[in-house]
Amino acid sequence: MAPKLKDQFNQAWLAGWLNRLHDTFPKIDKQKADQCLQMSELIDQSLLARIQTISQISINLLGSFYKSEQIAQGLVDLAPDFEGLQGLVLTQMVTDLGLADAGLAFRVLGGLTQYSSAEFAIRDWIEREPQLTMNQMQAWSHSENHHLRRLASEGCRPRLPWGKALNQFKQDPTPILPILQNLIHDPSLYVRKSVANNLNDIGKDHPEVLLTFCQAWLGSSKEADWIIKHAIRNFLKQRDARFLALLSLPKTEHIDLVNWHSDAQVKLGEALHYAFELQADKTLGRLRIELQVDYPRPSGAPLRKVFKLAEADYAVAYKKISKHLSFKPLSTRVYYPGQHTLQLVLNGEIKHQAWFEVVA
Repeated sequence: MAPKLKDQFNQAWLAGWLNRLHDTFPKIDKQKADQCLQMSELIDQSLLARIQTISQISINLLGSFYKSEQIAQGLVDLAPDFEGLQGLVLTQMVTDLGLADAGLAFRVLGGLTQYSSAEFAIRDWIEREPQLTMNQMQAWSHSENHHLRRLASEGCRPRLPWGKALNQFKQDPTPILPILQNLIHDPSLYVRKSVANNLNDIGKDHPEVLLTFCQAWLGSSKEADWIIKHAIRNFLKQRDARFLALLSLPKTEHIDLVNWHSDAQVKLGEALHYAFELQADKTLGRLRIELQVDYPRPSGAPLRKVFKLAEADYAVAYKKISKHLSFKPLSTRVYYPGQHTLQLVLNGEIKHQAWFEVVA
């Protein structure tokens, strides 16, 4: 089994953290620090709870020895040694310190996000000082640094995973749109993914806002088209006619499905194999090929998942596809025995349907 993310914060990491914290803030009582921060306190905590506990204990150790400006600079100095997930301890400390000076907080978060991410910490400021913070996000969206541009988008996502929801933007996403417009042609894939995810969040509450945004920017650049295609992915999987129309996908009457085969039965833990062929008189043309699967659930309502198999403009008249569908247990999905449904979808149209049985 793969190690859990929270296990990065183990006893060896804590020892290294305390050493670096003491190097940066030498007035800390090292003996007291060793006593305060023990793995036994964290062992049963979740990832975010561990980060919060480490932050609180570290702030308590700093006590009143240092002024806010000194602490802020010290956190920025520590950032290169604690990249990625580990750097969230530093951004959490900015949140827990409650720096009253917004300008100072923004400078620190802007420095820290270049080694980790300040997307969680900035949300507290959006709630406390929405106009001031969104002005800062606007400024970051024009930065030459792609980490800061990404923070401008990721930090104001209405439904950021692991982060608190921004209810004001779930109700009215209008303040976010100028930032996303600034980033719609961004050359960085890191930034474009964030913009697409932000738009996807908006679409969950306001599909009409997402649709209008996409209609305005589709075709303006290859970067914008990439963002829009990823932003509307859920609506494409749902075969929503409004969003399928954005892609101008052609009808598929000229395509014949031949030689479909799928296993009639598969055991839990194994894989279902399926294959089919597509043929046309001339060329297949533009195709978005998906497999829709209905998984039975004890509640009676099936879980529907859509898998994109291929998408291209085919200048050929024939294509064969052979794939498998895994039923190996996952931490994110539980499989149940019973009848399942397969549907082959071409450009949003159901082309074929089949059934198979999953057995224990």
